[in-house]
Amino acid sequence: MAEVIAADMLAARRVAAVVSSSGLMEDGLPASPGSVRAAAHRGLDLTNHLSRTLDLDDVLAADLIVTMERRHIVAVADLCLDAVSRTFTLRELADLARMVGPRAPDRSAASWIAGAATMRTPTAVLSLSTDDDLADPMGGPRRGYRKAADQIEEFLGVVFDALFPAGDPPPA
Repeated sequence: MAEVIAADMLAARRVAAVVSSSGLMEDGLPASPGSVRAAAHRGLDLTNHLSRTLDLDDVLAADLIVTMERRHIVAVADLCLDAVSRTFTLRELADLARMVGPRAPDRSAASWIAGAATMRTPTAVLSLSTDDDLADPMGGPRRGYRKAADQIEEFLGVVFDALFPAGDPPPA
């Protein structure tokens, strides 16, 4: 859900970005029916989505890695410790975006992300705390999927408002 919601929100802001989703599940699994319904409720299509397992190439290629759970940051660190500085839980990044504020027109997205990373507590980055986790709706009722989609959209809105104020793409 995060992939299609993020891609839709960025397209609406006219931000050219490649958004892809990968995780800890095995490759090739379809999106859950609850995710498909929650996305469709927003006019988004997940019917052809297949899971992809996070790998080193994904991590190295990403300018920003956003996770739903803190344990996913630990998985990224297992692949490439250097990538942790650009890896955040979505809730954490939204909280940091409120503190960092909007990216100035002459500041790159990478610089804004690095600034957000410096505001983190180093010991909290690789902790197994679940305080920043978004609840995984898998196997639960429809309202759990809608709540997860609502939270994803809310937190991405906070991040994108700061990272791409007024829809301005980052300077090259």
